[in-house]
Amino acid sequence: MVVEILFLCRLGRVMDIEKLHAECLLAPLTDAMFKNACASLNERFTIQRNRLTGYGTDDGLVSAYTAFYMPTNMKKLSFVLDRLSRLPLKEDTPLEVIDFGCGPGTFGFALYDILQSGDINALASTPIVRYHFVDTAPGMLRQAKKIQQHLYPQMDALFTTSVPAAKQHPEQRLVLLGNVANEMNTTALEMLLKELAADVLVFVEPGTRASFVQMRSLRAGLLAEGYRIVYPCPTQEACPLNGGGDDWCHQVLKASLEPAVARLGQLAGLDRTVMPFIGHVYTRSQTRSQLAELRQSALLFRLKTHSKHAFFWEVCMATQEGLQLKKVELPKRSHSRQAQKALEHVCAGQRIRFEVEKTLGNGTLRIRNVEVT
Repeated sequence: MVVEILFLCRLGRVMDIEKLHAECLLAPLTDAMFKNACASLNERFTIQRNRLTGYGTDDGLVSAYTAFYMPTNMKKLSFVLDRLSRLPLKEDTPLEVIDFGCGPGTFGFALYDILQSGDINALASTPIVRYHFVDTAPGMLRQAKKIQQHLYPQMDALFTTSVPAAKQHPEQRLVLLGNVANEMNTTALEMLLKELAADVLVFVEPGTRASFVQMRSLRAGLLAEGYRIVYPCPTQEACPLNGGGDDWCHQVLKASLEPAVARLGQLAGLDRTVMPFIGHVYTRSQTRSQLAELRQSALLFRLKTHSKHAFFWEVCMATQEGLQLKKVELPKRSHSRQAQKALEHVCAGQRIRFEVEKTLGNGTLRIRNVEVT
């Protein structure tokens, strides 16, 4: 039996965190100031969500967010794009990138780092035209611009409060939406997506049941508009979940933090080493062969447990009846200790390929020859 594990989150060129903290923040923060600011931010994110829009005008809160939340959130985009063999873009066609609701530039800078590192076969022959950072909060735009000037001076970037004009033929447009959908109602979000006119859409949203219900509805609408989903779903068929009970689809990123960020987490009493979130990627240009390749893999939906003899997971996979959740069992026999240790650290949201050895009496699939990416 063979197992191949390719699941480490490749960050390639990583933002200079020490320089970010020392030179780029809008307001200097003592440890006490940072701790108080993070307590306020965490309360807004988890309890008083009606106050979400206010912190973008407070330089202290913007700086605390940038110092701590931004570096950890950047890893989520890397996790999502690592699940793709390549970005779904047309070659030899100019590309513009829009980071909408950019905050301090979280996902725009993350994408830039990923593409500069060459870790993903994305843009070998697709030139970037320009990065657009869009946010209604002036403090966030000032923060993003300061980071660009200090850490990314070579980046061709514009900072604006409104959506750029319609793309020029034959440009293609990739739009990043980080924690945007959950702050908008359905009608406003649909109008925004039409205005953005994206060729590729990348969403990163909170890993909550409420966000899943919203993203499930959004998925159906985007498919009806001609988009194709390339992550996380293996096919374009109807989602098998309704968001009830404990069954909602989300990813879980297990991250190692830079020492400076880990220290801030200890100060704030916040753990960002395990981060649930929801990531979706849609495209208008996926070919039939690429969609067929997607169908050959399944999604690790839930890591149930593991015993002395086997791992027990739940996967979302294509069947003759459409997308379904299936329980799988991976025996540990014939795996080295090193391989077993690696399998203990897989994450919900990774792709998995396998062969079915047999179907057990309770319907569980016993699998072998596993590849996790």
